[in-house]
Amino acid sequence: MPAQGRHFFYPMDFSKHIKQLTEHLKEYLKLEVEHAKYEAIEEGSKIIGSLFAFIFILLFGCIATLIIGIFSGLYLSQVFDSYLYGFGAVSLFYIFSLLLMLIFRKQFLEKPFISTAVKHIFKHIREKEERHTK
Repeated sequence: MPAQGRHFFYPMDFSKHIKQLTEHLKEYLKLEVEHAKYEAIEEGSKIIGSLFAFIFILLFGCIATLIIGIFSGLYLSQVFDSYLYGFGAVSLFYIFSLLLMLIFRKQFLEKPFISTAVKHIFKHIREKEERHTK
């Protein structure tokens, strides 16, 4: 008989503990997979939300630019007393703006966009790490 307070593992008890351990391990793995799925859904939702916001802002920016171009063309048409000169001046402005964007695209478009994207990604990584450390 074993002494009180001491536990001796018999072969039967050992197999029982192994079964319990494997059951707990299976449950743990199942929960980890489920947790990974939820994290993937959360990250995917954030990316899709950011994409929709970007498209929304881009769409309204294009519409605003179009309307401003039309109004500027109409105004300059009255100033120059010619639709050709009014809308031609606006078209030249857009062409000049396009050329400037092509010339300075790395400096004013690519670098700020990349910088913003990297900051956004690292912000999400930091938030994720902070949630896991709590």
